[in-house]
Amino acid sequence: MRTLNKKIKIFLLKIYKLINFIIFLPMCLLIILINPLIKIRFYAIDYFLGSSDNLKQYLCQKKIGLEKKYIDLFFIHEVYKIFFLNKNISNIFWMKLISKKVMFVNSQNRFFFLIYNFIIKNICDIFVFLKLNNFLLEVGSIKRHFNNKKVLEIYDKLKTPLMPLSKEDLSKCIAEYKKLNNAMDVKPDQEIVTFCNRDGAYKKYQLPNINLSYHDFRNFSVQDYEISAKNMVKKNLYLIRMGNITETKFNFEDRNFFDYSKSNYVSPYMDIYLIYKSKFFIGPESGLDKVAYFFYKPIVLVNVHHLIDLVWRVLNAKDIFFIPQKLFDQEEGKNLTFTQMLDPNLKESKLNGRPVGLYTLLEDYKNASIKVVNNTPEEINNVVEEMNLHLNGKLELSSEDIKLQKEFWKKFSNEFSNYQGCKISPSFLRNNLDLLE
Repeated sequence: MRTLNKKIKIFLLKIYKLINFIIFLPMCLLIILINPLIKIRFYAIDYFLGSSDNLKQYLCQKKIGLEKKYIDLFFIHEVYKIFFLNKNISNIFWMKLISKKVMFVNSQNRFFFLIYNFIIKNICDIFVFLKLNNFLLEVGSIKRHFNNKKVLEIYDKLKTPLMPLSKEDLSKCIAEYKKLNNAMDVKPDQEIVTFCNRDGAYKKYQLPNINLSYHDFRNFSVQDYEISAKNMVKKNLYLIRMGNITETKFNFEDRNFFDYSKSNYVSPYMDIYLIYKSKFFIGPESGLDKVAYFFYKPIVLVNVHHLIDLVWRVLNAKDIFFIPQKLFDQEEGKNLTFTQMLDPNLKESKLNGRPVGLYTLLEDYKNASIKVVNNTPEEINNVVEEMNLHLNGKLELSSEDIKLQKEFWKKFSNEFSNYQGCKISPSFLRNNLDLLE
């Protein structure tokens, strides 16, 4: 009976897709015909991820006029799950901000918003089926522009947030923040610093039937922030732990610290607004850092894993300090250098020539006898201190520090050797000279 029901569902789904194909094919043909005059592209925003670094880069490109010749039509994949079934998979406030920024239909009008997404999605599906990729917006490919030094100079001058909050949004956020602050008691003259760690709690909750242990190497304990937390609150900075679902309690208490993730005040508005209000944000590449990117907030990235990808992501960002994980080669008994992490020939017999620095599965590391080593609490404290000094105009780099920065960036491309938008932690480089060999 189950097999029969499954076959019926598959059959009905095929019929449904065929009907949509017949209905929307004429629209696709019209778009193809007018393509020489009006260039239209389509892009699906993932309903689970909400946004991506690539979308951020695209908005930057558009802001400086590099996408003017296109009409880009965005839609949210499986939009009904968020806006109609009220599934708390992605932050609904954030999704509304994104849709307001890139779509022509306001999400407040749910009926027309659903119709718009339905139409655009079906047209896009036909172009995907026909493999007409020139009608698809490949935001991942826009990094080609970063090879142009003049473009980098333009990016460096961008100041305003890519995702500004309207007066109406700000009003709602401020009203909710006032209620939250009754519990936090942040003083009017205090600066806020937000942070998070990465654990498996959120995805286990959202995707309980999927085994996600394959990337557990990206997780780390919130207690790794203990030293930096003690130092920040001593400086009268108010520290807030972010996240709406977290595994463990942060064993740290201070009048200048609040664990928002374990409070009764978690909300879509505060998930976003607290980062918007921050002096800077600290965390791994796990989702909330994207919010900080869009708001043009200074960011301290810890336990950075894919250095190759990071290089492209930070090129249109300002005030980024980061420290990478180390990769310990158990066969050789030493850490891999940055050059080795980028080498597609290293251990290629074990993973099809893919650079070790781009491995994504825990099993791949085990098979290659590589142990992923997280940043120490001391390393995290050092880079947080460097960011705070930098923002206060008090960070002084020696000539040796500047030399090491250039040496690091040249590992990726000579064109980035003088890039000033972000820095690998100066103290991390000084303490790990072997990684530059």
